[in-house]
Amino acid sequence: HMTRLKENQEAMDRGEWNSMPPQQRQDLENTFRHTGQMARYTNIMGLKTLIILDMITQNIQSIFCQPAICERLALMLNYFLQHLVGPKRRNLKVRNLSEYQFEPQKLVAKVTDIYLNFSQHDEFYAAVWNDGMSYNEQLFPQAVEVLDRIGHPRERIDAFLKLTEHIKNVAAQQKENDAVYDDAPDEYLDPITSTLMIDPVMLPSSRQIIDRATIARHLLSDQTDPFNRNPLRMQDVIPQTELKQTIEQWKTSRRQQQS
Repeated sequence: HMTRLKENQEAMDRGEWNSMPPQQRQDLENTFRHTGQMARYTNIMGLKTLIILDMITQNIQSIFCQPAICERLALMLNYFLQHLVGPKRRNLKVRNLSEYQFEPQKLVAKVTDIYLNFSQHDEFYAAVWNDGMSYNEQLFPQAVEVLDRIGHPRERIDAFLKLTEHIKNVAAQQKENDAVYDDAPDEYLDPITSTLMIDPVMLPSSRQIIDRATIARHLLSDQTDPFNRNPLRMQDVIPQTELKQTIEQWKTSRRQQQS
């Protein structure tokens, strides 16, 4: 909505609306007002949502570190931060920010606080790194520039800046592990992601074996078996305890060989 508002304001500034027929101009003005109302509502609710999420994750992190949820949370935070502090932030700059309740500094501060709430959970930071769409090594330093300008507490800024190096270390460890397990047998690999399964389960109708995290992620948006489209619920999947143990034994063996 903010991007659309900016485009409309720029069109008005260029005088493009002045040459339009009265009815067309009236329609555009109505649309502009509606977009402004939607932008204001979205901005208010977005900040409130981040405030609540920060309050929750200060005390509870484990539930958000479940693989399916962890990945989506990391993608969301990276996406927000990239639009707020990256090159695309210019697309959000409109006249009269207060009219639309758009407070980018508060949003940046709250998003960075949420990242810090997961300081003891490397699986979250691995998900941050694995986001190839919004995350890059310049993202957090760009956020720090904003935090400095708004006078965010120094200790919070320093802690957040250190996350960049910590995420790089987590990523390096992940790459090292991937190299150790690179020649895993096909039966140990997830059929959708082609990655080594951690918690294999069987889907009751298709009888396909898949990692629990992969099917959980799929079921968040589509409550069907991805192999035959039959209805599926998470509670119906069948744990493959023996296969899980076999994979763990193989991983232990591979680590011992590497050392």
